Amino acid sequence: MASEGQRRQNGLPFEQKPGRRVPWVVLILATVLVLVVEYRRDLHGAREELAKVTTPPTSLLEAAFRSVAQGLLDIEEGRPADAVLSLTRARRAFERDAAASSVEGLLLWISPFLCLALAQAGHVEKARAMLPHVTRYLEATSLPEWLQRCRDALTMAGGGALH
Repeated sequence: MASEGQRRQNGLPFEQKPGRRVPWVVLILATVLVLVVEYRRDLHGAREELAKVTTPPTSLLEAAFRSVAQGLLDIEEGRPADAVLSLTRARRAFERDAAASSVEGLLLWISPFLCLALAQAGHVEKARAMLPHVTRYLEATSLPEWLQRCRDALTMAGGGALH
C-alpha cells in the first residue's frame, strides 16, 4: 500500500488530505448515481439511493460527492437553480478539501454539469464563459451528448446559436 507521500507524488485520484477519510462506499455511491443519471436515466432509483445516505458527511470531500449526485438529479428533474447551488457547493468543497493533484480533474469532471445548470437557470453569461473550457474537456473525453446539451441550453436561454 502506498504511503501518503507516494500517493501525492504519483498523483493517484481521489487522494485525501492527511487526517481526512472519506468512506469509499460514499464515493462508490456517488459514482453509481452519476452513472444511473447519465446513462440509464433512472431518476427514481437514483433518488431512492441518495435518500438512503442519511448519515452526516464526515468531510467536505464526501459532502462534495453527495452534492454532485444531488446536482445531477436536480438537472435531470428540471430544477436547474437547485442544481447550480449543489454543483457550486461541490466545486467549493473540492477546491478546499481535495488533494492538490486531484482538484483540477474533479473540477473538470463537474464543469459540464455546472455549465448546463447555469444555462438552464438563465445564467447565460456565466455558462457562456465556461463553454470553451467545457468544450475542450468534453471533446477530449468523447462526451458529445453533454456538450450538445450545454449548447442547446444556452441557445434556449437566449445565448444565440453556438458551434
